[in-house]
Amino acid sequence: MKQLLLMCLCFSMATINTACHKIKANPEEEPIDLTPKLPQATHTGANTFGCYINGALFVAQSNNYNKVIPIYCSYNKISENELRIQGSRLNDSVRDNVSFIAFIDKGAGAYEMDIIGDVHIGYINFVNGYHEYYQLENNPGKLTVTFMDTVNRIISGNFQMQLYNEDYPIKIVSITDGRFDLKY
Repeated sequence: MKQLLLMCLCFSMATINTACHKIKANPEEEPIDLTPKLPQATHTGANTFGCYINGALFVAQSNNYNKVIPIYCSYNKISENELRIQGSRLNDSVRDNVSFIAFIDKGAGAYEMDIIGDVHIGYINFVNGYHEYYQLENNPGKLTVTFMDTVNRIISGNFQMQLYNEDYPIKIVSITDGRFDLKY
C-alpha cells in the first residue's frame, strides 16, 4: 500500500512539474503596453472616438456604474445631410465632452464644421464648475470623412477645431488629431 501511495505521489509531482513548464511565459514576447492611446483609425463601425485637447488625450468612455452614453452619432439625410457627433468621457476624475455638426453632401471628403444659430458649443468640461468653449465663427473646424457606408450606416473620419471662451483663464482650447469610426 505504501508503495502504491509513493508511486501516486511521484506521478503527481511529475505531472505538476511538467504542467508548470508548459505555462511558463515566453521571454521573447513583447510586453503588453497599457498606455492609453487614440483609437485605431478603422472603417468598421467600431464606435470609437478620440482626440487631443490642448495636447492631452481624450477617448470617449464611460465607467460601468453611470448611465452616460459615451458616443452619440446621427446622420439625417432628410435634414440636409446633417451629421452630429458627440464623444463623452466620464470616470471618477473627469467629465467632459466634444461635439460638432457638419453637413455631409457628397460622402467621403473634406468639410467645414457648421454652426447652427449664433454659437455651437464644441467642448464642455464639468471639472471644477461648468466650462463651455465655442467654435469660432470664421473657422468652426475641419472634418474629413474618410469612409461612409450608407447601407451599413458606418461613418469614419478625422477632425480638428479651435474653440474659445473669453470668460475663462484658458481662453482657447485646441482639439487636434481627432478620429472616429461610428455607426449611425
